[in-house]
Amino acid sequence: AIAATRVFISTDTGPMHLASSTAVPTVGLFLASDPGLYGPLKPDDLAIDIGRLAPGEVALRCQQLWKAAGLGRSAAAREQPVG
Repeated sequence: AIAATRVFISTDTGPMHLASSTAVPTVGLFLASDPGLYGPLKPDDLAIDIGRLAPGEVALRCQQLWKAAGLGRSAAAREQPVG
């Protein structure tokens, strides 16, 4: 089912890690754990620390990845934890 999606968006869970092992662009949403350490692994995946961003900014970043996936473009934007 994951492979049939255009983008997979999930909190830091097992399914997020499974999605990251496929060709599907993956967005991992993190609050309690470190996205730099536990985030999805592909260069085009996105790891977002939702505790540091407003909900609208999180939605915008997910939307940008969604649009890039639909156009077949790379949206490499691996979010790093803010110190």
